[in-house]
Amino acid sequence: MTGMMEEDIENIVLETEMGYAETEDVDAGMKFTSPSGLQIETTGTTVYVESHDMYVHEVEILEGVGQGNRFLLNLDSAKKE
Repeated sequence: MTGMMEEDIENIVLETEMGYAETEDVDAGMKFTSPSGLQIETTGTTVYVESHDMYVHEVEILEGVGQGNRFLLNLDSAKKE
């Protein structure tokens, strides 16, 4: 990697990991596992967080404790099923 500085590499990694945070809307019904291990599904609702210049998406807990509860999540931190 001649000519690339460590900061450049970090920026490339961040850009590829920010897909959902830059996506204005997502389809309802996409399944993910949250960082805490919850099975969740997108509802199709998106909120723009101006202070962080990113989108977060509403998800619903599918099973277990909190089933049916909804919350906003940066989907880039979740694992797609």
